[in-house]
Amino acid sequence: MTAGAETLLVGESLQAKRFPDGSVALTIDGHALHLNPKQAQTLRIFSEVCIDRAGGPTLLQEAREIIYGDREQTHGEPQKNLRAIADIWTALIGTRISPEQVCLMMIGLKLARAANQPRHREHWLDTIGYAALAERCGFVAPKQENS
Repeated sequence: MTAGAETLLVGESLQAKRFPDGSVALTIDGHALHLNPKQAQTLRIFSEVCIDRAGGPTLLQEAREIIYGDREQTHGEPQKNLRAIADIWTALIGTRISPEQVCLMMIGLKLARAANQPRHREHWLDTIGYAALAERCGFVAPKQENS
């Protein structure tokens, strides 16, 4: 463990550590993401926004309706769409990008936007949506029983 780092979460595929400077390191299925202190604060606000206080649909419910509903009608089949995005980005930057990385980078984009206006619901809805889309496309290991 890194000196001074506080382990926040540990699971089979998720680990989070907070450092004395306020930054957070996330590891999800072997993919590492470092959040600076402002981004880490945004993520904390995200957890508050996810709590349904108004009695309406939760962000999770809304994201599920979107990725299994209208978006497929307008954007096409998710795996094909993510592959097309990956191919375009690969051509633009000259580095191979996978559909899984497209989901991770879109989550990063949404977190960056959320840092500007942390309580804006759509940022969080899209962030959850890309994570759920990654699971739908088989990029996330299924939950094991008893875990």
